[in-house]
Amino acid sequence: MRSVIASPAGVLESSDSPLAIVTPKDTFPPAAPQGIVAAIQPGTTPGSVAVELSWSINVEPDLAGYRVYRSEQEGARGALLTPELLPSPAYRDNSVQSGQRYWYTP
Repeated sequence: MRSVIASPAGVLESSDSPLAIVTPKDTFPPAAPQGIVAAIQPGTTPGSVAVELSWSINVEPDLAGYRVYRSEQEGARGALLTPELLPSPAYRDNSVQSGQRYWYTP
């Protein structure tokens, strides 16, 4: 970078500034998912159930994916169900027990 000033003798320009290295850092988290829907579905084995979760897609262009957490207590984040980021806004939880209440946080 150089600074420039107009003078009666003409334009005066500085020498180059020292090199500046900048590493961008995204400090703003994506918006929380909206429009979350949970549906009880037949499970993979007879008599079992699964919970199908879906939500509206986030519009942030730098969104890397989604994580889903499940808790057995309201208001608690719970355990991470998706160690790998989900590329799409849907998840099927096959590890639920019939009659048990669950709270999900995508």
